[in-house]
Amino acid sequence: MASNSGVGDGAQVDIQMEERNREAGQSSNSFEDSNELPNKIEQQLRCWKIFAIVFIVLSALLLLAVLLVVFIKTPLQSQGLFSGLTPQEADQIIKFMLNQKELKLTRSFKAQLDDNYIYSIDDELPPKSEVLQWLDGSNQTTPERKARVLLFMGETQTIEEYIVSPVPNPQIKTKRPNEKLTWKARPICEVVELQILRTFIIDQLETISDIYFDSFSNGCTQISDCFYMNTAPRSVIGSPDRFILVWLFIDPSIISDYYLYSLPFYLLIKTPAKSVNFEIEEIYYNGIKFDSLNHLKKEYSVNQSIRYQVPDWHSQSNSYGSPERIFLEDTIDQHRRPPLQVQPDCSRVEVSGSAVKWLGWSFNIHSHILSGVQLFDVRYNNEKIAYELSMQDTFVLYSGGPPDDYFKNFFDNGYSIGRLTTPLVRGVDCPIDAFYINSNTYQAGSDYATYHTDSICVFEHRNSVPLHRHYSSLFGNFRYGFSMPDSVLIVRQILTVWNYDYIFDYVFHQSGLIELKVSSTGYVAVTNYLDGSTIKHGYIINDHWMATANLHQHIFNFKLDLDIKGTKNNFKTINLKSEEFPANNFSGGNPWPQMVMEEFLVKNEHDAAIRYSFDKPKFYVVYDNTLNQSGYRILSNHFHNTALPDSSPLLMGGASWVKYQLAVTKFKESERTTISEFVQGDPFNPAVKFDDFIADNDTLESEDLVAWVTVGLHHIPTYEDLPVTTTPGKTLSVILAPFNFFEKDPAIHSRDAAVFFHELTNITDSYLHLDNTCTVPNEKPSVY
Repeated sequence: MASNSGVGDGAQVDIQMEERNREAGQSSNSFEDSNELPNKIEQQLRCWKIFAIVFIVLSALLLLAVLLVVFIKTPLQSQGLFSGLTPQEADQIIKFMLNQKELKLTRSFKAQLDDNYIYSIDDELPPKSEVLQWLDGSNQTTPERKARVLLFMGETQTIEEYIVSPVPNPQIKTKRPNEKLTWKARPICEVVELQILRTFIIDQLETISDIYFDSFSNGCTQISDCFYMNTAPRSVIGSPDRFILVWLFIDPSIISDYYLYSLPFYLLIKTPAKSVNFEIEEIYYNGIKFDSLNHLKKEYSVNQSIRYQVPDWHSQSNSYGSPERIFLEDTIDQHRRPPLQVQPDCSRVEVSGSAVKWLGWSFNIHSHILSGVQLFDVRYNNEKIAYELSMQDTFVLYSGGPPDDYFKNFFDNGYSIGRLTTPLVRGVDCPIDAFYINSNTYQAGSDYATYHTDSICVFEHRNSVPLHRHYSSLFGNFRYGFSMPDSVLIVRQILTVWNYDYIFDYVFHQSGLIELKVSSTGYVAVTNYLDGSTIKHGYIINDHWMATANLHQHIFNFKLDLDIKGTKNNFKTINLKSEEFPANNFSGGNPWPQMVMEEFLVKNEHDAAIRYSFDKPKFYVVYDNTLNQSGYRILSNHFHNTALPDSSPLLMGGASWVKYQLAVTKFKESERTTISEFVQGDPFNPAVKFDDFIADNDTLESEDLVAWVTVGLHHIPTYEDLPVTTTPGKTLSVILAPFNFFEKDPAIHSRDAAVFFHELTNITDSYLHLDNTCTVPNEKPSVY
């Protein structure tokens, strides 16, 4: 007991001492913790203060940067030479011009007819010589970018043209004198003049509302909601005044295919010289001309035979020309989906800004406000072929009774069709995997650039016909086979000019050949049969509505600024003719004719203004000065004859280029284009006249040459053109074919080629299978 009790007492003491020490230690730690807490709080406060100071400084810097962007004109990054104006650059030009107080410009969305306002803005490419020096590297400085600004000066009834530079950040404006830009030739500004004109028309129709509703309403109760109007501005020979033909259709809000529902009602509007006011010159109602609305009212009240009653169009809704007819159940074709094109190794096309490369081809894309896509600096394996390839003017001539016969001849560039580009439907208008390029144009009335999404596409396409092919056999024994699909590169843009859609293609082949193509589609233009059109002007395509689809022709002019391995070129024809050889025993004693060729160097512009004759076939070749005469041949199966005499006022004026299927001229900066936005308004005294290009008869030997090619078609619309006309048979092309330019076919080494050294009929080439890794097979052309 005693022993156990002693051990327990000592342990108790030790435990108590340990507890006291523990308490003392805890007390000490508590004291230290009480000292550390303020230190930690102070450290945290110090960190927060530093963070707050940094935050305030950064916020101040950010606010300062925002203020600098808002209040200081920061330089924009310069775009590529061929890229066109960006929306920001267009905005800078607008602000710069509005700040020129002496011009007294009004913002165009606020402008009236007697105000001064900006009508159009587009980039102005530098002179060709400067661009070539830059492209060749002889001048490392990029040529200065500039813009062309067109002003409508309603105050003085004049047109003023300015060149603004530099772009971006414009500082200088230079007025370009041009006496040919007359007030009466001006195009209609859709946002300014067209809206005011529509208000004028509505006010005039209100004065004959009883006649209008009796004749045309078909359930419509408000005149402003009852019609759509189309216009054609045109000067009249011998008159200083400007005229606008206005003709009416059922309003698009009532029926979608309104293009096909023309009303027999025309108004000829006059704008007197040195004036901005509108006056009614003539009225055509039901095929009868009246001098005034009062004249029409008087005759209408006493002569029931002249009255017109519009047919009921409701019975044809969604079944005549409307796209909605496709959704009618009894018209839907029950078939499988169409095939798709695939790229087994991903795209072989390279697009960077405006620059495009593909299998040796290279060029730059430029978009022009008047004509659309242009291609510059076209090369194959870095050899120069063309400085510029572009569509110039588009001319549509309609037949019909008065007043159609005079006014319905359309120079489409007068409507600045380059800005009428439409978004391309991915997978329909172009392959879904194409490169899609946006473009910008300035639209008067908005005072800012219009951004066009997916307006140009670039894609590779495999044609149905092989590029070349041969099957070699000797007395039935197979030797070898050689074949290659024709994979081409296509640059496409579609321009919609009211009823018509034009599909423009630039097609590049691996053989070095280039095609410039245009296909016409869209709605045909119609007039009511009672407006004076007869069977000689076209067929009726809607018996119920008595709508005549008028005979017309589409004519296109292309510019080929060829620089075959440089700017020193020549032009020759190779004439094909029949020559009789002396009689011999093999010809039965009779002379034996055969075809021979002879070259003819064309030395001047007069001789190079060519009216193509099918009785005298020729080759047309532009070539360089080398011994081999490396060149390109110009050909087309669509050279056009208008069937109009040279004495036609149109062909003597703004459409003089139509007379020549091909013309070659010496390059001049003053002759860069055949187009003008003023030719529609006054084709009889045109701002640009092609006959002037060849009038001075410049020499063409060893010069910088430009070829102008005209193609066209006559169109007699039929029922099959409903609802919209189709492209097969309406595709025109101009071809540039290498003519001793290469030592051999440049496509001979293409990866696409296939060679057969033993006879096989069913071949599956592994490279045709889709590979999502985008790796390129390290293989030579297919050999079997």
